[in-house]
Amino acid sequence: MPKRLLLVVVMGLGLGTLVTGLGNARLRWLPTVPAFEPSPRTGDPVAGERLGRTVLVCTECHGEDLGGAVMIDAPLFARVAAPSLTRRFELVELDRAVRHGLGRNRALVLMPSDGYRQLTDQELADVGAWLEHLPPANRDVGSTWLGPFGVMAMLAGSLHVPAFSVDHSAVPSRATDEDERLLTVSGCVGCHGADLKGRELGGGLPRAPALVGLPGGRAAFERAVRGGRGGDGRELAPVMPWRAFADLSDSEVDSLWRAVEHR
Repeated sequence: MPKRLLLVVVMGLGLGTLVTGLGNARLRWLPTVPAFEPSPRTGDPVAGERLGRTVLVCTECHGEDLGGAVMIDAPLFARVAAPSLTRRFELVELDRAVRHGLGRNRALVLMPSDGYRQLTDQELADVGAWLEHLPPANRDVGSTWLGPFGVMAMLAGSLHVPAFSVDHSAVPSRATDEDERLLTVSGCVGCHGADLKGRELGGGLPRAPALVGLPGGRAAFERAVRGGRGGDGRELAPVMPWRAFADLSDSEVDSLWRAVEHR
């Protein structure tokens, strides 16, 4: 190998290692969040399970039994592992993870805390009660790390790390319009954009299409949300959690559609 080419390769490897190290170090920077002092309350595990499986779609990332799963495993890009949730969580810990995207010692990657911030304290307690009642299923899914391309994607905002995008300066307000709140909590806004006109998801994922002005109206919307089919009958990309949304009630689909129409 010519010396000049060897030098370029060595410099490239060094730069990649530096970028990777700095990016992963940044994940350990944990912003200060408002103090959360939950009032004594009893969570409902049945309500928590329906919320977690159907609206929050926790199983899409953490596995059907919530025992953990690997979401992304791509050399040079990233390895993102969703850990087991089958243990008891203190509500303060759950608040940090779910509503702020912060783990015990690092920022969480791809956690949709932007939308989950609209969860009420009671809903958070319900989810906690559900997790507490789950049978243990602790798979060793390994750790999360970013490669050089993953770091660049994080800095560009296409690899979502909520600790760097969620406003932690104040306790989040709860949306008063239940239609808008459901649209946000369910992740529709997070994927399709605040204006629901579609956006690039990055990380090799297909573009999330526009929901406003959807040809076919509510019928097409329901077919996509609960049936996983586009207007042309094709099956939607796996990133669309329609299998979980299939259990949404008619009133919930109506609520989502009203919010879309109001855009």
